[in-house]
Amino acid sequence: MRRQRERGPAERVTQQLEALLARAAGGPGYLQRILVERNGREQLLAVEEIDRLEAARNYVRLHAAGETFLLRHSIGALAERLDPARLLRISRSDVGRLDAVGEVQTWFHGDQKLILKDGTELMWSRRYRGKVRPAFLLA
Repeated sequence: MRRQRERGPAERVTQQLEALLARAAGGPGYLQRILVERNGREQLLAVEEIDRLEAARNYVRLHAAGETFLLRHSIGALAERLDPARLLRISRSDVGRLDAVGEVQTWFHGDQKLILKDGTELMWSRRYRGKVRPAFLLA
């Protein structure tokens, strides 16, 4: 019994180290493409084409090049698999592509509004902005 207790944490640490080594050795990284349904056919959409993601209950609305696609995922799980240097979580229900942002406006109570190049306005909450502030040197 004592050996089992001692071996349990050691095995977990070993598994965690193996997972880290696999990731460092070129294991699964950020998503490069997402499978979407377009005109009754499934196609791969490059992540660079995405303008924004929007939560819709158990789905995510993916907006890209004037089209909207519906994916059965949670926005949190999908956001974790996207490169934060390109796609940024801006609120509980939105992810936006940094290159699609045209303007950042200061708003009330410490929030900011992102205005995308297509005219879409998204609120960038303090909670999510605070996580990336050092990386982007935002005032």
